[in-house]
Amino acid sequence: MQYILTQEEFDNLISKSKYEEKCNQVKNLQMLLLKVSNFKCIHDRTQEDEEEYGDEFYCDYCPLAHFKPGYDCGKRKNFSQ
Repeated sequence: MQYILTQEEFDNLISKSKYEEKCNQVKNLQMLLLKVSNFKCIHDRTQEDEEEYGDEFYCDYCPLAHFKPGYDCGKRKNFSQ
């Protein structure tokens, strides 16, 4: 089955390279938000962090999830409950 685009849909298409560029910009902004909030993502923890804090790294208070409800960073989640 083929789908024929309307003129409006066709005009709103963007190139794959522009899409990937925007995705990279979003990822950079997310990393900046984590850095500014001083939140340690479970995926960015180091051996020193584990020694200091133990295994208590959770996604419960992640600023990315609270910034936009229902947001999914695409990484494996670890919640306290």
